[in-house]
Amino acid sequence: MRNSRAKLSRRTFVALCSLAVTVFAQLGPSSTAAAPKAEIANEARTLDKFVDDLFKLDRKTGELSKRASLNQAEFDSLKGSADDLKRRLAEVQNALRGVITKLKAAGEWDDIDSRVAGTISDASLRARFRQTSFKRELEELAANVANQSSEISDPVELLRRKVSARSRDSVFPSAGYALAWQAEPAAYHPEPAMFTSGLRCSLSKMRYGVVKLTGAATARA
Repeated sequence: MRNSRAKLSRRTFVALCSLAVTVFAQLGPSSTAAAPKAEIANEARTLDKFVDDLFKLDRKTGELSKRASLNQAEFDSLKGSADDLKRRLAEVQNALRGVITKLKAAGEWDDIDSRVAGTISDASLRARFRQTSFKRELEELAANVANQSSEISDPVELLRRKVSARSRDSVFPSAGYALAWQAEPAAYHPEPAMFTSGLRCSLSKMRYGVVKLTGAATARA
């Protein structure tokens, strides 16, 4: 029973994250938000590019997770992309801190939740957005996002065993042994990394809100 509840909770969390990311990526511009005084366009670009690259990594990870085995070059390429994103988390943290500093200096910090909610024209979606505080999540991410690098690399590391499976097959070419060794990897299909992580959900929401505040085009999906 406990395992069933845990699985249900995980599926619910993944579904909510998927919904949140879809909503924040697809909502169009709104004329209800006042033009901001704070110059946060550079910070918005940093967040936009990072989340876009993170989702590209997730899509590639999801594709490779469906394979029975990987070669070393494929895994190294994926790991290299993950390592680059982990290094860039420090830039993301600085961007988030910069957004807070500039909004406060421009006198636009106290009402930030209502300002971002004002960019959402759909009433039901706006109500969901207001169930959590954009301001609080922005502060929390600005304080600790650089410490969450494992959420980027963990889904990639799960694929390492597929490289081991391929290497083991080359050492033991016997058809019977290879079939037995590949039995587990072939059945191992972890969920794509996208939407399964709190970091991805939070960064998607931050990207949406900050880009909206700049009056820029809708963030890329």
